[in-house]
Amino acid sequence: MGEGIATGESSQVLTEGVIFRSGGTNPGNLIGEDLSFRDSLSNPIDSESNPVFAPGDKYFGVNASQLPEGSAVLDNNPAGHVSVNASAEDIKDAVVTKGKLPKGDQ
Repeated sequence: MGEGIATGESSQVLTEGVIFRSGGTNPGNLIGEDLSFRDSLSNPIDSESNPVFAPGDKYFGVNASQLPEGSAVLDNNPAGHVSVNASAEDIKDAVVTKGKLPKGDQ
């Protein structure tokens, strides 16, 4: 069960570029299988009621080229979604940016 990605979309292993995750780099946010990242700081369509990146949220960006080979997969489910399977230490070592989204209506 749970093997591979069965979305009907083509998946692509990322070897470069920055991917983003909401929250901080605390261990609780970096542990687990298929951690959800995004290929940009934009929200997926139909996420208005529970946006991935809400105003005022903390986020961090990871350089995919610094993650173990094959650990970042752009599966586009939803569009722009990246699944990451790497240790918390590997993810922390690949962090290239941290920030907070601006508060406000947009």
